[in-house]
Amino acid sequence: MIFPKIDDYLDCASYFKDLYEQNQLINPPLSYRQFALEINWPVSYLNDVINKRRTMTLTRAFEFSRLAKFNVLEIERLV
Repeated sequence: MIFPKIDDYLDCASYFKDLYEQNQLINPPLSYRQFALEINWPVSYLNDVINKRRTMTLTRAFEFSRLAKFNVLEIERLV
């Protein structure tokens, strides 16, 4: 999985949208369901975050940060 540089984004919705789109280019049949399973999130939650219907919780931010192997500054930027 490719993780874009978090410093280039102002909000988590645009980050996750680009994250999904970049990984879909590598694996064209990638769906929201497959992507959510890969990052261990419910499909509806991922879709709601991308479409700005929901904000990311601290728990989900830390789960994702662990998966993406973010350093402390990147975690702070995500939160």
